[in-house]
Amino acid sequence: MKLRPSTYNVILSVKREDEEVFFVWNSLRESAAIINDELLSVLKKPSLAKDKEDLEFLIDHGFLVEKEIDERRICYTKWNFYRFSSRILNLVILPTLKCNLQCPYCYQGLDKSGFEEMNLDTCEKLVEWVNGVIDGFRGINVVWYGGEPLLNWEAIEFISNELSNISGYSAGLITNGVLLERFCDEISDLGIEWVQVTLEVPPERHSSRRTMNGESVLDSILRGIESILGKGLKVLIRLNLDERDANEESLKSTINFLKELDFLKEERGKEVFLSIAPIRYWYRDLGRGACYPELQIEEENRFREFSRRFRSEFPLPATLPSMRTSVCTATHPWAYTVLPNGSLGKCWEKVTSEEGVVGSIREGVNFYSKELMKFLCYDATSLRDCKECPLLPSCFGACANHRLINVPTRVDCRKEEILGMLTEFARKKVSESLGWEDFSVTPLDYQSG
Repeated sequence: MKLRPSTYNVILSVKREDEEVFFVWNSLRESAAIINDELLSVLKKPSLAKDKEDLEFLIDHGFLVEKEIDERRICYTKWNFYRFSSRILNLVILPTLKCNLQCPYCYQGLDKSGFEEMNLDTCEKLVEWVNGVIDGFRGINVVWYGGEPLLNWEAIEFISNELSNISGYSAGLITNGVLLERFCDEISDLGIEWVQVTLEVPPERHSSRRTMNGESVLDSILRGIESILGKGLKVLIRLNLDERDANEESLKSTINFLKELDFLKEERGKEVFLSIAPIRYWYRDLGRGACYPELQIEEENRFREFSRRFRSEFPLPATLPSMRTSVCTATHPWAYTVLPNGSLGKCWEKVTSEEGVVGSIREGVNFYSKELMKFLCYDATSLRDCKECPLLPSCFGACANHRLINVPTRVDCRKEEILGMLTEFARKKVSESLGWEDFSVTPLDYQSG
């Protein structure tokens, strides 16, 4: 049997003074191990193996595979198996597309005054549609989205009370946070398990990007976050950074701001999770036929460096990255966006576009929809920039909509995020297994196949 290193191996060097071990992770098999330099030599060149046990260990972990195996097709098949065997109904419900803010980068556009809200009749029809299709599913996952969903609290309350009795029900809320304090007690009572709120960084940008009647809403958002802590909810804080602000001054301002927030300190900080995301004003024009601006590259690089340094202060969770069983709502066969008028769609970025509609709660899903088929037939393993990447099983090309409209993969590549999580996990495992305290962890062989 001829063997070769798996395409999906990622190797990290772990050093302490004159000692070195290696942390190996296989993203397809979702396996990991700490090995020494002798075993690393066998991994790179299987013919060097001196005993059968070494080969069996590396084969069992998926680090070595038979030479003729097409791992890329296995990856695609495994992904499809997970996608189509998942029997959870996923709904992103938009009770309104209206918003109480006018964030200048919003891909839904700035003027939302003409958008309608979900009325009682549509709420009732949605509940009726869910009850009609739920047989055969193991549960239902609801994400409340908008616009600003809390502007139509009546719809959230009505639908939640009707659907929360379904076995396997779970829910989350994405909000700008301005109204959180008003509804903090009711949110957890409705079975909502997590809340995502966005802050602008550096913090002084709130005065120009997140305002109401010309005034910054930062204090309102922070009070809202404070109000829901301690209620058993996970709080996800998305930090929006204009790539033009990715500089040393902004980094210091951001870190100082976050370290002063009481809810990120000590035990309370365990309820809160931080992520950082780039603001890209050109997003809102993509659906209108605009091309990706190539001059954006320099700004992207500055953002990545900002993120890397930010994570040295606020590390990612020390968890082993897992295989991404569905890129997003759009590629999941049992997932839909539900618009205020009852239309069904696939992609979050296309909720204000007619071409994003694939059916309705009144007429059902249109299985002949081109929009539906292009997302369900999406294949990240054929993407030129992704198909040989060892991180592919944990990423699958990131945003499927961007890949389908030819936005370069580097724009939302998850390499830094995944390697960051892997590094923290390796650090944790080496500390636990070997008792090491002061050591470095560095990607050694990113393209190992």
